[in-house]
Formats: sequence, C-alpha cells, structure tokens
Amino acid sequence: MPDFVPDHTADVYVYVQLADFLVDEIRAGRPPAGGRFLGEDEMVGEYGVSLTTVRRALAVLRDRGVVRTVPVKGTFVIGPPPADDGAQSG
Repeated sequence: MPDFVPDHTADVYVYVQLADFLVDEIRAGRPPAGGRFLGEDEMVGEYGVSLTTVRRALAVLRDRGVVRTVPVKGTFVIGPPPADDGAQSG
C-alpha cells in the first residue's frame, strides 16, 4: 500500500487529504468493491494521523457514497466514486 504523507502546510485539511488518498486507493482496487478497509485504530497507525482524522475522512467517503460502515464489522467499499466526486473540497 502506498504511503500517505499528510501535508500540514497545505490549504486542505488533513482529513480531506486522507479521504482523497483513500479514494485513489479505491480507484486502484485497494480494497476492491465489497472489500473491507483497515479498522480505525489500524488506520491511525498505518497513516500516522489521529483517530478523529480517520473518522472525519471516513465520514467524507460515506457522504460521497463510496463506503458504508457497519457497526462492529467495519467500513466497506461500495464502489469507486464518479470522476467529479468533489475531491479536494472541505
């Protein structure tokens, strides 16, 4: 999995950067449609961001209709977003 490096000097919030990164991963098939993301705590360790950042990024993806979260089970990919999904907004 490619590395996510948050840019704290960017004009875009880190949670939006992470959401955009995860969209790119989904478009690359990592994870595929129907596949499960890492758990929130695992994402904190994997991406070096706070739990709040992970939760906000996943909320963005849910709002975009890209993922669904099932309590206790995890967050699953519904499918890739359309090309004009509003990336870099927030």
